[in-house]
Amino acid sequence: MAIVHGFCAVLVMVQPGFRVLTSGHLAAFANVAATAATILIIRKIGQLESRCVMLAVISAGILLVALPGAALTWKAMTGFQIGTAAVAGTLVISAQFAALESLRCALVTAVAPMQ
Repeated sequence: MAIVHGFCAVLVMVQPGFRVLTSGHLAAFANVAATAATILIIRKIGQLESRCVMLAVISAGILLVALPGAALTWKAMTGFQIGTAAVAGTLVISAQFAALESLRCALVTAVAPMQ
Protein backbone atom coordinates (compact mmCIF):
# COMPACT_ATOMS: atom_id res chain seq x y z
CA MET A 1 0.00 0.00 0.00
CA ALA A 2 2.85 2.38 0.81
CA ILE A 3 4.37 1.83 -2.63
CA VAL A 4 1.08 2.58 -4.37
CA HIS A 5 0.57 5.70 -2.23
CA GLY A 6 4.08 6.93 -2.98
CA PHE A 7 3.68 6.26 -6.70
CA CYS A 8 0.42 8.25 -6.75
CA ALA A 9 2.13 11.12 -4.94
CA VAL A 10 4.87 11.21 -7.57
CA LEU A 11 2.27 11.17 -10.35
CA VAL A 12 0.55 14.18 -8.79
CA MET A 13 3.89 15.97 -8.54
CA VAL A 14 5.04 15.08 -12.06
CA GLN A 15 1.66 15.70 -13.72
CA PRO A 16 2.07 13.29 -16.65
CA GLY A 17 0.66 14.58 -19.88
CA PHE A 18 1.78 18.15 -19.23
CA ARG A 19 5.52 17.52 -19.60
CA VAL A 20 7.88 15.12 -21.29
CA LEU A 21 9.20 12.55 -18.83
CA THR A 22 12.92 12.91 -18.17
CA SER A 23 15.56 11.02 -16.22
CA GLY A 24 14.69 13.23 -13.23
CA HIS A 25 11.16 11.84 -13.24
CA LEU A 26 12.49 8.30 -13.42
CA ALA A 27 14.78 9.07 -10.48
CA ALA A 28 11.74 10.28 -8.52
CA PHE A 29 9.90 7.03 -9.28
CA ALA A 30 12.95 5.01 -8.20
CA ASN A 31 13.21 7.08 -5.01
CA VAL A 32 9.60 6.39 -4.10
CA ALA A 33 9.98 2.66 -4.69
CA ALA A 34 13.23 2.46 -2.72
CA THR A 35 11.90 4.53 0.18
CA ALA A 36 8.70 2.53 0.41
CA ALA A 37 10.61 -0.76 0.29
CA THR A 38 13.01 0.48 2.98
CA ILE A 39 10.15 1.48 5.28
CA LEU A 40 8.44 -1.87 4.78
CA ILE A 41 11.65 -3.81 5.48
CA ILE A 42 12.49 -1.75 8.57
CA ARG A 43 8.98 -2.22 9.93
CA LYS A 44 9.27 -5.97 9.33
CA ILE A 45 12.69 -6.52 10.94
CA GLY A 46 12.67 -3.58 13.37
CA GLN A 47 11.59 -5.67 16.33
CA LEU A 48 14.13 -8.41 15.58
CA GLU A 49 17.34 -6.50 14.80
CA SER A 50 19.20 -3.93 16.85
CA ARG A 51 19.21 -0.31 15.73
CA CYS A 52 22.99 -0.33 15.38
CA VAL A 53 22.95 -3.25 12.94
CA MET A 54 20.22 -1.67 10.84
CA LEU A 55 22.05 1.66 10.83
CA ALA A 56 25.30 -0.03 9.81
CA VAL A 57 23.61 -1.87 6.94
CA ILE A 58 21.92 1.32 5.69
CA SER A 59 25.19 3.26 5.92
CA ALA A 60 27.08 0.50 4.09
CA GLY A 61 24.44 0.48 1.36
CA ILE A 62 24.67 4.24 0.91
CA LEU A 63 28.47 3.98 0.74
CA LEU A 64 28.35 1.26 -1.90
CA VAL A 65 25.93 3.24 -4.05
CA ALA A 66 27.82 6.55 -3.69
CA LEU A 67 31.37 5.20 -4.02
CA PRO A 68 31.51 4.86 -7.84
CA GLY A 69 30.33 8.44 -8.34
CA ALA A 70 32.73 9.74 -5.71
CA ALA A 71 35.63 7.89 -7.32
CA LEU A 72 34.88 9.49 -10.69
CA THR A 73 34.60 13.05 -9.38
CA TRP A 74 37.02 13.04 -6.42
CA LYS A 75 38.98 16.23 -5.64
CA ALA A 76 41.18 16.91 -2.63
CA MET A 77 39.28 18.58 0.20
CA THR A 78 40.40 21.50 2.35
CA GLY A 79 40.39 21.24 6.14
CA PHE A 80 37.19 23.29 6.31
CA GLN A 81 35.47 20.99 3.81
CA ILE A 82 36.56 17.91 5.77
CA GLY A 83 35.16 19.43 8.98
CA THR A 84 31.92 20.38 7.26
CA ALA A 85 31.59 16.87 5.80
CA ALA A 86 32.21 15.35 9.24
CA VAL A 87 29.47 17.51 10.81
CA ALA A 88 27.08 16.72 7.95
CA GLY A 89 27.82 13.00 8.27
CA THR A 90 27.19 13.10 12.01
CA LEU A 91 23.86 14.85 11.44
CA VAL A 92 22.81 12.37 8.75
CA ILE A 93 23.67 9.36 10.91
CA SER A 94 21.81 10.94 13.85
CA ALA A 95 18.78 11.54 11.64
CA GLN A 96 18.88 7.96 10.32
CA PHE A 97 19.12 6.64 13.89
CA ALA A 98 16.09 8.72 14.91
CA ALA A 99 14.14 7.61 11.83
CA LEU A 100 14.91 3.95 12.53
CA GLU A 101 13.81 4.32 16.13
CA SER A 102 10.58 6.05 15.11
CA LEU A 103 9.84 3.34 12.54
CA ARG A 104 10.42 0.68 15.21
CA CYS A 105 8.29 2.27 17.91
CA ALA A 106 5.61 4.49 16.39
CA LEU A 107 2.58 3.69 14.30
CA VAL A 108 3.52 3.66 10.63
CA THR A 109 0.71 6.11 9.84
CA ALA A 110 2.39 8.66 12.13
CA VAL A 111 5.91 8.14 10.78
CA ALA A 112 5.54 7.49 7.05
CA PRO A 113 4.26 10.97 6.12
CA MET A 114 7.52 12.46 7.46
CA GLN A 115 9.69 10.33 5.18
